[in-house]
Order: sequence, then structure tokens, then C-alpha cells
Amino acid sequence: FTALTATDGLHAVDVFRKNADKIVCVVLDMTMPHMDGVETFHELKKIRDDVVVILSSGYDEHEVSRRFAGAGIAGFVEKPYTRATLCNAIRRVLDSSTGKR
Repeated sequence: FTALTATDGLHAVDVFRKNADKIVCVVLDMTMPHMDGVETFHELKKIRDDVVVILSSGYDEHEVSRRFAGAGIAGFVEKPYTRATLCNAIRRVLDSSTGKR
């Protein structure tokens, strides 16, 4: 995979808009400047409703799940996390979403 990065929520939406047909998964932080993770998630869904999103947060998974109940979040990684933890989360999400796009 090739990783694309963004400096904040607004930049993330712009990067996604320009590359939506190539992006298979988004790792999205809940706390970002200019546009938080909730707003960014909703903007990404407007661009491509089937976007696969893994949320990252210092909040626990229960709190994040409550805020995104029914929204279609594919996975979650609690900060701080290791590279291995992130890779495992991405692999689980991609394995479970195979064939959905």
C-alpha cells in the first residue's frame, strides 16, 4: 500500500476527494485541527459512502462507539498504539471488507 497523509481534517477531505477511487482505508484521528474526526468522517462519507474508516483516539473504544453508533465505522485503535497494532487493525478491516466494494 501507499500511505497518503494529511495535516488536519480539511486537508484529509481534500486528499480523499482527489484520490477517492484509489483509497481502500482511512485511519482517522478523532482530534484534529480545523475539522475534528466526526466532521471529517461525515465529509468523507459524502464523497464516497462506502469509505472504510478506522478511528484512532485517546478515548476508549466504548466512548467512540457510542458517538458513532450506526455510522459504519470499520475499526478502532486506541492511542497510543504500536505499528503492529495499527497494521493488525488495518488487516482485520480489509479482510472483513473484501468484496464489499
